[in-house]
Amino acid sequence: MIRDMIRRMSHLILISLFWLSASVFSSSVAYGNDLNTQLEIIRQQHFDALQLSLNYPDKGRLAHSRVASQLEAFIGEERIDQGVLAYNIGNSWFHGGRYGESILWYLRADRHGFDEPQLQHNLDFVRTKRLDNLPDLFGPIWLTTFYEWSGYGVWLVIGALVYLVFWWQLWRFIKLGSSERERLIVASFCLILMSVSLCFRYFYQPQMSDGVILANEVEARKGPGLVFAPAFTQPLNAGTEVALLQQQGTWMEVSLSDGQVAWLPETSLELVHF
Repeated sequence: MIRDMIRRMSHLILISLFWLSASVFSSSVAYGNDLNTQLEIIRQQHFDALQLSLNYPDKGRLAHSRVASQLEAFIGEERIDQGVLAYNIGNSWFHGGRYGESILWYLRADRHGFDEPQLQHNLDFVRTKRLDNLPDLFGPIWLTTFYEWSGYGVWLVIGALVYLVFWWQLWRFIKLGSSERERLIVASFCLILMSVSLCFRYFYQPQMSDGVILANEVEARKGPGLVFAPAFTQPLNAGTEVALLQQQGTWMEVSLSDGQVAWLPETSLELVHF
């Protein structure tokens, strides 16, 4: 199954790299052709890296990492859709085995309006690769759990069933009289609960992560400096998402998705905003 998912992601990156090339436009033919040429070279390097990965995985990962670094040079280029670009960079870092960077750039793609379904699919998958076992969403565990379970697709099906049951019970109540009153009350309660759940799913938005740890291992501290005791018994690892609370000098106070607070050196993480 994992191999199938990886092959699927490989297919997605081929499509998205084509979109990246197609999204370029130029104010002058010469300059536009030069930019397109650069992108075509990088796309060919990506294809070569995919082929290299089949027989030499380590060399393939290095090649994909080089592609990601080259794509990062186009950040800020006004003629390229930055959301698509960030998504492609995230894909390249994933193939390069750099899951922290991959999560970071997928989040950046989301912030820049890349709303294709494969983005969330890829982000969910790469999150399973990180070592720290933390929730994906920030906030109280009962709220985030309910938010995850109250997906639009799930509640659409359940809501339709509850709606049909309600009107069926109402019809039975009108036809048969008070003997069906208890069922009508239960059906009404389910309908009200469904309405409240849908309103919650629509209006509640979990806190978004502000940064991602890129260092393979980093010792979190209880204060802004090495003189403070470690905050946890184990170091934090690449790919862990954090919410920024404050910064003092070269140290950042962050909150993890489970609510724990610690200090990290700023060199160990990178903020999503760029």
